[in-house]
Amino acid sequence: MADPGYPGRTRAPGGLPDRPGHLPLRPFRTPAPGATLIGVETWRVVATGAFIVGGLVLVLVGMAQVRDRVRRRSEQDAKHAQVLRAALIGLVAVAAVALLIALWLPSTVAWALVAANALAIVFLTTAD
Repeated sequence: MADPGYPGRTRAPGGLPDRPGHLPLRPFRTPAPGATLIGVETWRVVATGAFIVGGLVLVLVGMAQVRDRVRRRSEQDAKHAQVLRAALIGLVAVAAVALLIALWLPSTVAWALVAANALAIVFLTTAD
C-alpha cells in the first residue's frame, strides 16, 4: 500500500512500514502552530487570564463601593445582601466575558476588552 505523504514508500496493511525494524513514517500528529495542549490558542489563554485577574479586582472595587454607599445611607440591615448581590452580578459578568474571550471573540476585540479592563482599574482605584 502506497503512503500518500511519501511517494515511492509503502506501508504494510497495519500501517507500519513494510521493512521490519523501522518506525512508521509519521508516528505522531504534530500540533498546530499557536495551539496549546488543550487546543486553545496561547493568546486566548493569556487574554482570558488577564481579563479574569482584572475582573476580580473590579468586582472587589464594586463591592467596596456598594458597602460605602450603604454605610452612608444608614441601611445596615440590607448591607450584607447588597454587597453579595453586587459580587454575584460582577462575577457572572466577568465569567461571561471571559468565556467569550476564551472561545469566540476575535483577537482585536478580546485585547480591547483587556485594555478597557485595565483602564477601568486605573481610573476607579485612583479616583478616590
